[in-house]
This record gives sequence, structure tokens and C-alpha cells, in this order.
Amino acid sequence: MFSYVFMKILEMRPRSYDRQMDRISGGRVRAAKEAVAAEVPKGSHVLEIGCGTGELAGLMIRRGATVEGFDLSPSMIRTATERIQTENLANRFSVSRMGVDGMDRLQDNQFDAVVSTLVFSELSDDERRYALNQAKRILKPGGMIIIADEVVPKTFFQRI
Repeated sequence: MFSYVFMKILEMRPRSYDRQMDRISGGRVRAAKEAVAAEVPKGSHVLEIGCGTGELAGLMIRRGATVEGFDLSPSMIRTATERIQTENLANRFSVSRMGVDGMDRLQDNQFDAVVSTLVFSELSDDERRYALNQAKRILKPGGMIIIADEVVPKTFFQRI
């Protein structure tokens, strides 16, 4: 519960979100995003679930991808849009305000890759299942799903 509340506090400050996440994770969040971006082939059409501040989108675009992202947070969307425009990458980025429940509006076989970082741990089991089923539907044949997320251990001893 504490980590969920802490994440929500960080999300209220989108301009410092990436810096704070990097600080508290010892750089692991940025490294995870770089690893995800490295797996996306050049020229890919990518859907990013929960694009947040646009950090991962920028990494993928600089590697040659075109990215469509979505997020629920208007302040994160504004930050992502500003970041991508500032980095002169806006011609290969679009963003929408929606949650995973809006994925049913996306066309079949549309994307080469579907990616997500630090989102699936915030979804319910039903939302995760729905998002994965929709991702499978909207992927082109041979497409890939790449998810980097935190895992919350279930038992007290595992958490220690």
C-alpha cells in the first residue's frame, strides 16, 4: 500500500517524476526503459500502455520507432507531449487520454510492438488479462509484447 501511495504522490509531480523514480530505484527504472527500447526493432509502430512522461517513447523514437501512447493522467500526457516536442520528435509520437479499457477501440493487427513499464502492477487481475488479450489482438503477426514492471512479493518473508 505504501508504494502505491508513494507512486501516486510522484505522479502528481510529473516534471520531476523520472528523476525521482531514478533516484529511489538506484537507476533501475531508467535501465529497464532502455532495455525495453533496445528490444523494439527500428521502424516499428509501437503502442505504449501508460506512456507517463514520455521518457520511454523518446528512447524508442530515437531508435527509429513511431509511438502511439496512452495514459490516464492529463498532467503526465502534457509532460509527455512537451518532452517529445522539446526533443523534436513530435512527428513520430501521438498520445491519447485513456485507460486499458479503451484498447478495444484500436484496430486489429495494427502494431509491431506493445510495450509498458510500471503499469501492470497498478492494474487489477481482470485489467491485466484484458490488456494482454487486447495487446494480442492489435499486434501484427510476429509482433511482440514487452513489459517491465515491479513485482510485489506475496508473503512477508519474500518482502523482507
